[in-house]
Amino acid sequence: MSAKVSILTFIIVQILIIISVPNARSDEQELPREFIAVLMSTNASIRAKEEAIRAIDIYSNQKEWALLVHTALYDSNYIVRKKALLRLKEVTLCQKEQQDILFDTARKAIFDNNGIVRTTACGILRYKATDTNAFTIVEALCREFKIDRDARGAKTDIRLSKRKTWWRDSVVRSCIESLVFIGNLNPSAVELSYRKCPKGDVEYALLSVLAQLGRTADVEKMCRGISETSSEFVKLCLIRSLGETGDERAIPVLKDCVFDSFQIQTKDLKIVYPIREAAHKSLDAIKCKLNGQ
Repeated sequence: MSAKVSILTFIIVQILIIISVPNARSDEQELPREFIAVLMSTNASIRAKEEAIRAIDIYSNQKEWALLVHTALYDSNYIVRKKALLRLKEVTLCQKEQQDILFDTARKAIFDNNGIVRTTACGILRYKATDTNAFTIVEALCREFKIDRDARGAKTDIRLSKRKTWWRDSVVRSCIESLVFIGNLNPSAVELSYRKCPKGDVEYALLSVLAQLGRTADVEKMCRGISETSSEFVKLCLIRSLGETGDERAIPVLKDCVFDSFQIQTKDLKIVYPIREAAHKSLDAIKCKLNGQ
């Protein structure tokens, strides 16, 4: 009787495993050759490559891992590169012995020529709060601002300049949010990055990060950064951080920001002024702190 119960239990466990991991493959079973051919092809459709990417899982061998990394870094289509990067994250983040593959790939992909891929890579690096990842993100920040300066300098195509600037701020936002995430786990990594960073936009971006982490704020430098930075998102972060300091020295600068002309269109086609709104909130926060509320 006990033997029958044991066999029945074993069968139930095996069924549950199959149900919970429907696409699981054994260690001996390799990726079908047609999938390998699709990932190596330059003519395959995006949909076909996505299907091949999904076929690579935690049971894949080293050759298949290498193929996924190669796809994430070198495929000609940015959508495929992004999908491969996200798949790599899905199947390695839960495996400590494989995480180095993920973060090494992300540190390279953060310098991709497409903003969506760069943003995706930056979001991955936040999952490991090391000095190396923090330094890489700062280096990526430097690159974003260089892209913008180059776009502003090349006046041959205004639309191209605006598009590059739009992608730049999207990646800048991801970089700042990732540094805040890393700083909450490893504050020294961000502080060291700040001491070594170049002057200008990157310095102001890291200054806003340190303020969000609760470090002693350099109010005068933050006020100066609002007028000097070329990034609307960095300006927004600095304004919000000044409101949290409660320092009355920030009031004149914040009053000027109340009339800022920067605007964006929301999904429901409404025009909003994020700089103005942030300035109003920061002024109210400072007044409340000065009044002891």
